[in-house]
Amino acid sequence: LLALWLLAPAALLAAPFEGKVNFKISSGRGPAEQIGYQVKGGKIRIEVAGQTELGGFILDVAKKQTLVIMDAQRMYMVMEMPDVTAQAAAAKPGEATLEKTGEKQKMLGYDAVKYVSTYQGKKTDLWLAEGLGKFMSMESVNPMGGGSRGGGQPWERALAGQELFPLRV
Repeated sequence: LLALWLLAPAALLAAPFEGKVNFKISSGRGPAEQIGYQVKGGKIRIEVAGQTELGGFILDVAKKQTLVIMDAQRMYMVMEMPDVTAQAAAAKPGEATLEKTGEKQKMLGYDAVKYVSTYQGKKTDLWLAEGLGKFMSMESVNPMGGGSRGGGQPWERALAGQELFPLRV
């Protein structure tokens, strides 16, 4: 469904949400990837199960920094987070659109609303919830993943800066 580095979430918190979310991402090519996402006190920790080189990321929203943990090298890097809201505002014509359908469903105890993102004739269904903060793709916080390009899937760029969090894509 989605490539690993394009969906792993991070959030700019809008509310004092604390908790743990486990994602299962499958691309149809090989086994599903397991991603752990923990939020507490304005910091987010993201870990990918089975990763031996990369220990994960810790995002400090207040400082707008990403701490990249490299277990195999016994080191870490601190990188500045890009301003995804500004990147979304600077989107070019022809970028993805995000349309609310009004269809609702309860997911994991949250009210999710179905949205459809359209980009170059391709549609992506998104079930988005309020109250979990702003979604930010791994590419947007990982300088090694193309953060300066505002990378990620087109729907991720359309969602940037909004107080919505994807529960199903």
